[in-house]
Amino acid sequence: MPEKLSEKSVSIARHHVVDPWSAGFSWLKSALRSKPLIFQTASQREGVPRSDALRGRDALVPRVAEIGRWIVAWRLWLLVMLAMIGLLAIYQRPFHYAFQVGIDQGIGTDRPFLTGFLDAEGVPGVQTWRWTRPSATVTVPGVGEQPLAIRFTVISHQQQWQPETGQPVLQLIAGTSAPVEIPLRLNVSTYAIYVPSSALEDGTLHLRLKINAWQNPQDRRGEIGLALGNAFRLTNNVQPGIVWPGRSLMAGSALTLVLIWAALGLMGFSQRTATTLLSSLAIVLLGLTALAPPRMGAMHPWMAQAAGIALLSAAAAQIVVPPLLRRFAVAPRATIMRWLLLVLVLTVVAKYAGRLHPAAMPGDIQFHTNRFIEALTGNLTLVMRHRGLVAPYPGGWYLLIAPLSLTGLPFYTLLWGTAALAEVATILIFFVLLTRLTGSTYGGLIGAVIYGISPIPMQNIWWSFQAQIGAQMLSILVMALLVLTWPGYAQWGQGPHNKTRLPGLGWLPILLTLVFLGHIGSFINVSAVVVAAVPLLWLQARSGEERAAARHLLWAWVIALSFVLIFFYSRYSDLILGHAASFTEGGMANVTDREPLARQAWLGSLWQDGMLTLNGFFLVPLGLAGALILTLNPYRRRGSLLILIWLTFGLGLSQAVLPLITLSTITTRWVTFVGWALTVGATIAVIQYRRRGWAGQLMTGTALAYLAWRTLEVWMLAMAFNRPPLEPF
Repeated sequence: MPEKLSEKSVSIARHHVVDPWSAGFSWLKSALRSKPLIFQTASQREGVPRSDALRGRDALVPRVAEIGRWIVAWRLWLLVMLAMIGLLAIYQRPFHYAFQVGIDQGIGTDRPFLTGFLDAEGVPGVQTWRWTRPSATVTVPGVGEQPLAIRFTVISHQQQWQPETGQPVLQLIAGTSAPVEIPLRLNVSTYAIYVPSSALEDGTLHLRLKINAWQNPQDRRGEIGLALGNAFRLTNNVQPGIVWPGRSLMAGSALTLVLIWAALGLMGFSQRTATTLLSSLAIVLLGLTALAPPRMGAMHPWMAQAAGIALLSAAAAQIVVPPLLRRFAVAPRATIMRWLLLVLVLTVVAKYAGRLHPAAMPGDIQFHTNRFIEALTGNLTLVMRHRGLVAPYPGGWYLLIAPLSLTGLPFYTLLWGTAALAEVATILIFFVLLTRLTGSTYGGLIGAVIYGISPIPMQNIWWSFQAQIGAQMLSILVMALLVLTWPGYAQWGQGPHNKTRLPGLGWLPILLTLVFLGHIGSFINVSAVVVAAVPLLWLQARSGEERAAARHLLWAWVIALSFVLIFFYSRYSDLILGHAASFTEGGMANVTDREPLARQAWLGSLWQDGMLTLNGFFLVPLGLAGALILTLNPYRRRGSLLILIWLTFGLGLSQAVLPLITLSTITTRWVTFVGWALTVGATIAVIQYRRRGWAGQLMTGTALAYLAWRTLEVWMLAMAFNRPPLEPF
């Protein structure tokens, strides 16, 4: 007979059919529940086991029923009306806007205004240009329904390269107006044209350029037209009357606000709180529109799309997240749940919907698409070149998500979507971990927020490091389970009906194998921490169960290591032996065929890139402070938490020092891996310092605000200006 379960326990063991999945899940839930609430930070009413949040569909159905009442709420339509008035007022100012043709990345980029243009050329800050095809279009939305004076510069054309062809003629067609023909001067020249408001289509300029096709014999790009460069300017200093922004811009902006309002309602916010949040968003959007109307004009279809994704994400999260957290006995009260759902929805919007922006940087998505296709076709022995080093490229993450390819989704959508879901899963892992460690769902929420606003995950997303994102999520899952289930490692995958204890046959070696096959950097980092943790856990052990846990961890690592070495890395034995021979002959510079790294340059990079840019500065001192607080807590001196955290910090320190010895920039993405320990430590520090009164609250609020600002900067520049962030190392 199975053991009697308490009423609060939600166990799969109550089912009559026992399988390995349900048995493992049952054991994991009971292990998570057994943790004492040592680090209490809120009242007992905010404690972990209790929750007044409705369950899954029970929470969604009444909120969906309320959407009709929400949609007709006076607060929403007052806000929409005020936003439309503000938008209309912005367009009554004199209009001046310019972008730089030939700037592909950064502020002033010509994305997404050009169609039919070739790659950017020239020297930014001096002179830049793009060659056109014989027919090209400049589309500038958000200019409003007003007459415009347009100035553009022609850098080069056919006559400069083939003088015998005579003077070329450029034909311009602005919207619905009649064509205008301009004979082009031989040298670099700037031209100006006038476009009446009647030629603009719904507040959008469509300027078509047509010129005779020609081909330079030395140019392999085929037929071209002319080279347009430098600043493309649009101005209007004379206001003929009321200038309307355009029907689509106003309708899209209103639809965005309505959809976000509905999403906030599904998350469980009150109308008063939703009004505050939506008003803040509307003010930000109006401010951005005042700064760059065409940029926001180009964004408004995307904004409505992102708001729709937010609404769908809110509905899905309301169905999935509360029951999932309740299974692990960490379901928060409704006051915490709604903010957690907001963090999850914002993660989806920023890390998936943001990739759909028309000017968003592509990152390495094509590389990973090619690798994903190769994995689907059975080619798993891939290689990569990392800063000159040719290395094995595991495809475990691609195999893990391969079944989703049967949905028929485009590969870009599939890879972007699974990366965003991995980030959502990571936030939930941190919520569970820190809720159990702090004894409060408030602590779990702080941890989720800190991870959500950390710059490194956002940078990985924009670089499209798909395998790294998935492997990092699995690494964090392993570390969280090693902390929460200590010392019950030998029971992984065993339920109340299965008392067999066979070393290494639980979930731990499977998870370690997935990590090892996810990314070679995660393989090295997690292996180093696990191997170093085993003897420390053994020496710390005070019971047979704890010593058995240390042995089981070692066995699990040996099994996972043996599997990946035999079935994957053995294929690369010649490559690895060749690198070893090259290293013994001339060090890492001989292996990578690159110049040795200057030590001063590396030290500067550690400070500027690693400390300030990747970690937003404050995450490191807060993480170390939290680790010290945990170390000084007598209730936390035993167990696996402190051992794993300090070993992770030690790994990061060793990886930071290693380039000073090897003089090579080869990295295991150790800054990314150390982020899990920094997030845990920073959460503990923030909770403790916020107890110290207004000074502690001001300090932690400032630190988190700066962290959020650096992450927001990465997001905005990569999404709206195609500017790559720093590559995490």
